[in-house]
Amino acid sequence: MCRLWRAHYDPQKFGDRHAVSALSTEHMVVGLPGPDLEVPIEQVPEEARKVDTLLNAPGYQGTIRVAEVQEEIVILDFNHPLAGKALTFDITIVSVE
Repeated sequence: MCRLWRAHYDPQKFGDRHAVSALSTEHMVVGLPGPDLEVPIEQVPEEARKVDTLLNAPGYQGTIRVAEVQEEIVILDFNHPLAGKALTFDITIVSVE
């Protein structure tokens, strides 16, 4: 966040407010390219075989999204839901050192 802030609004003073917009590809970690994993369709519960369904897996804390459902496989996407999206941060300077 500091690099993003400095690139747009340095220097600042106490109480200043700004909205900083950036594509995640410019300043943050980008998600993995494309879907991550193809699994046999029988390994995915029938009620979860819909695109954009969010799944949980034991021992995994991230988001798993059903990216595509084919006849025999389901493609799962492990990217963060905000990966690749434009983000806007509302920032208020609370102290200057």
